[in-house]
Amino acid sequence: MSAQTESTIMSRDKIIESANVDFHNTSMPRLIPVLQVPPTEEKDLSLPRAPARFEYNFSLFPDTPDYKFGIFKIKMADTPMLTQTQVLDSNTDISGSMSDCCKDGKTKMQHAKHTLKNIVTAIAKSEGSSVAMATYGFDDKVEEIFQDTKITQENAEYLRNKLDQLEPRNGTDIYKPLEMQAKRAAARQAVNPSLRQTNITMTDGQANQGNTSYTDMAKQVAPNCTNIFIGFGGDHNAVGLQELADTQPNGSYFYVAEIEKAGLVFGEVIHQMLYTALTNVTISTENAEIYNYKTNEWSTSIQVPSIVSEATKTYHLRATDPMRVFVRISAQSAVHGEEEPTLLNLEDVIIRNNPEESVDLSIYMLRQHTQELTFKAHQHSLKLINDPKLSYAPETRAAYYETQKSIRKELTDYLKFMKQFAKEQNLEEDELLATLIDDIVIILQTFGGHKAVMYSSVRTSSQGRQTSNNVGYVAPEDMVVGAPYIQRKNGLRRQNARSGLEEEDDIFDASLLAPPTLMRALTRTHTTPRQMTIMRECSQGSAVTELDEEEPSNVQSIPFPTIGEDIESETGSSF
Repeated sequence: MSAQTESTIMSRDKIIESANVDFHNTSMPRLIPVLQVPPTEEKDLSLPRAPARFEYNFSLFPDTPDYKFGIFKIKMADTPMLTQTQVLDSNTDISGSMSDCCKDGKTKMQHAKHTLKNIVTAIAKSEGSSVAMATYGFDDKVEEIFQDTKITQENAEYLRNKLDQLEPRNGTDIYKPLEMQAKRAAARQAVNPSLRQTNITMTDGQANQGNTSYTDMAKQVAPNCTNIFIGFGGDHNAVGLQELADTQPNGSYFYVAEIEKAGLVFGEVIHQMLYTALTNVTISTENAEIYNYKTNEWSTSIQVPSIVSEATKTYHLRATDPMRVFVRISAQSAVHGEEEPTLLNLEDVIIRNNPEESVDLSIYMLRQHTQELTFKAHQHSLKLINDPKLSYAPETRAAYYETQKSIRKELTDYLKFMKQFAKEQNLEEDELLATLIDDIVIILQTFGGHKAVMYSSVRTSSQGRQTSNNVGYVAPEDMVVGAPYIQRKNGLRRQNARSGLEEEDDIFDASLLAPPTLMRALTRTHTTPRQMTIMRECSQGSAVTELDEEEPSNVQSIPFPTIGEDIESETGSSF
């Protein structure tokens, strides 16, 4: 076992600073009831009728009411920077589309190179780090920019200049660079089996050269590495990149809507490289179940690839007898260079709430239901990607659109409930609740559209993994906002049985979600101070502005219908 020198100042059992097991024991989240006006004998029919009171029956476990909802929250200590040698291997798309200009007049390629240069600078400034970097560009061929080179203050300028060799050229072959990257990773591992390797592949488009099957590409993703896939702009294959990320346990997919803000993602990745505290984490429960956002299932254990220094992570529990619940963590300490996971001693750090104390976990209960609904919406959108005929085959079309309409109504009802709940409970400034509302807003804005999977994938994954970066900007052309005046690019239409004419399926009131809404791409509750510093070093322009802002300067409020307002323009029904 190769442990770094700094590990001597921190024992293994001090890596987790605190751990809490709490169960909700107050009332369920609900809206404030309104007293009904007593009926009168005479009714003035000329007076306008007051809108019906919006009601929402919130229940997490309607089929198993004996379950109690709880959380397991851990706070990581400020662990030292990792000084073991590790490798950052990057594949950068240099296809012709990388010459396209962004809003600031610079090309995608210019932004990509600038971000990579900032990464070199940030690592060079990290005194004590030992990171070797390898950089390759790919279009229909793979071009070596430089091989494994340890980044130092002395060679940083040389490496930055080498990155200028990245220039946009031809088509996009993603299979070949992944194949070559995996071979490089295997060769390194043969020499040093415990070497930490992070592979990054960034692209702005679809694979259109070589082997274009993402299923085949997934077989080339390097095992025993951290594999990061970054999609620039809205033209990349989100489903394909997510498939590549899911191939290995420690994989992640990020969507960068505005390439000018790519430094925020790379800052998070570099921070993870330098300040990972635990890897190969298993959280197991006794007399309880823990929620797995990836499968939308409850089980007795979940796997977490890694947890970084200073992070606070919250996992959801359910149990019938909270007093009998036990939680255990098995992991490898990256700080101590461990090669096998073992149990962590939580006896001195774990805290349980007194059953007689009031514990209100309402916001976490809302988070749980948000994750369930966003998973449901994402899976529905995926069905069409995997089987396009669902939208037009006579035997499946009606059922598909009926399900879509039902899910949209579930999302809309829940969004109305959360916004009203936030207002009544004075929680409109709560960042976690605001993030949950943003999750539903963005999925509703795009649900049923040609980019629905891309947005739901990112929002669902970010909420589940509790990462800093998220997608906060929805391009106007990706929105589905009252389809009579926006033609959906995937041609999702149905035929009106009465008239024989095709029409959009689930028309809804466009005033519910007003485009364009610009939200933060950064979730501050999941961003540590040191992480923010590294993000700033990797960023430029508007990304730095976002890091410095207390509140986004150009955030527009989301118009929302008054309680009782009709939103089903097709049927005239109201809530």
